[in-house]
Amino acid sequence: MNMSLNMQEKLGRVESFRDVVVVPYDVILQRTSSSPLEHKGGPILPDWDSQVAARFCRDGKPIDTLPDQPPIVSQRIDEPAVWCDPCYHHFGHQIVDFGTRILQGVTEFPQARFLFAATADAGIRSLEDTPAFFRAMLDWYGVPAEQVTLISEPTRVAELHVPPQAEQWIGNGPSAAYLDLLDAVVERHFGKVEKSGTLYVSRAGQPYCMAGESYLEELFAGVGVSVLRPESLPLKEQLRHYYLADRLIFSEGAALNALWLMGRSVGDLTFIQRRPKLFGFPRESFQRRARSVEYINVLAGLVHGMRFNGRERLHQAISIPNEAALLDYLGSVDQRMVERWDRQRYREARDSDVRRWIEVESNNPASQAPNSTQTVIQRMQELGLEHLVPFAKEHLPDGEGA
Repeated sequence: MNMSLNMQEKLGRVESFRDVVVVPYDVILQRTSSSPLEHKGGPILPDWDSQVAARFCRDGKPIDTLPDQPPIVSQRIDEPAVWCDPCYHHFGHQIVDFGTRILQGVTEFPQARFLFAATADAGIRSLEDTPAFFRAMLDWYGVPAEQVTLISEPTRVAELHVPPQAEQWIGNGPSAAYLDLLDAVVERHFGKVEKSGTLYVSRAGQPYCMAGESYLEELFAGVGVSVLRPESLPLKEQLRHYYLADRLIFSEGAALNALWLMGRSVGDLTFIQRRPKLFGFPRESFQRRARSVEYINVLAGLVHGMRFNGRERLHQAISIPNEAALLDYLGSVDQRMVERWDRQRYREARDSDVRRWIEVESNNPASQAPNSTQTVIQRMQELGLEHLVPFAKEHLPDGEGA
């Protein structure tokens, strides 16, 4: 064991079990209608109702369901193993929800087998089947590929160790001890550097962006701010850019979650919010990592559809900025951006992004939800986008009757 008792206590106690059956997931963070999140799979722990840290928690409380006992358990792992949570297709949830047991596990049990599971319909039976960002995350934490097992059928594990979640999407921020471990990971990969410059992390390449963001990229670049579309780079190279920048400006989105992989190695951090609230991101986690944190709201409103359960579908919205508020913020970064502002070019970029969003929305099965198209058109009218309503009616389901 490579960790002092004092360090382990700061990180939280590792729970250890013998002769535990681990099963693939039936559901991972699935919400249907008005029901709470469903999350079912992984280790079938003894005394289930009394377990807390070894189960999946949010805000310090377990939200998972006891997995069903399989009739047949045909696989067995006799070597010590560490349970690490699901392998999941969503970058943000993988890093923040399902990636925070790994580092303590590999630090304390470096020779163990590291266990993950997916749902049966995900088609993930080996490491080669996993998303590239999943493999990059394991490499970042120093987990050897040959020690990783994806549980694709019921498996009995002779010795299972379950570190606690080091932090949670809702609730717990990271401990000082966990940040120490992350700091060591960052230094191992990149060494010590002198930070410099400003980096704008853009969502302009994504349909769910801040409308007109491609024009903002041009303005930022024109005053010497580096611009990054994170989806264009492997995960480690994204992290290198974040580490080197003295100032980071993020357009709110999934790329933010990569900061969970870093310790106290973030400079000044600004979030430009795309939704009325910083959507589910725990501020304490950022504040413990960055030299300073600033939240900027330049939002006029969202154009969005509806879910089949009658709720607003905000996670698939396009954000429409308040032009005056946006200019005020840009002037606080560099007054030259205000002086160079071209309203016509900005609005052309904004409208182009809204049309792209409508085309994506038209191919989204969720657009068939009751009142979805009517909601989109209403929001466009409220936000001064009446001239694009004919385009929406042409492309979205039942648009003519809206």
